[in-house]
Amino acid sequence: MSIASFKYLLGFYEKYELKKYGVVESIVITKINTNIKKDNFVFIEYANKKNSINLRSDSLRINDQIQIIYSSKNPKIVKYYNEFKKNR
Repeated sequence: MSIASFKYLLGFYEKYELKKYGVVESIVITKINTNIKKDNFVFIEYANKKNSINLRSDSLRINDQIQIIYSSKNPKIVKYYNEFKKNR
């Protein structure tokens, strides 16, 4: 299987999970991390703070409120809700 095929299947799986099991949650940004390349990632906790993840962001600041969507079946699948709506 090629890398392109794998990425396509992964994207299809993520969309399916979010459409079928998606939970929308409002989050307040409390922490911003930076990687070695100086890219910004917002640290969020969701699903009653049972899960956490870093999402790439160039424009968000601490105390900004965002909406995310995650799969209740596989909570490691997380997207910005506006981005998910735009790419359905």
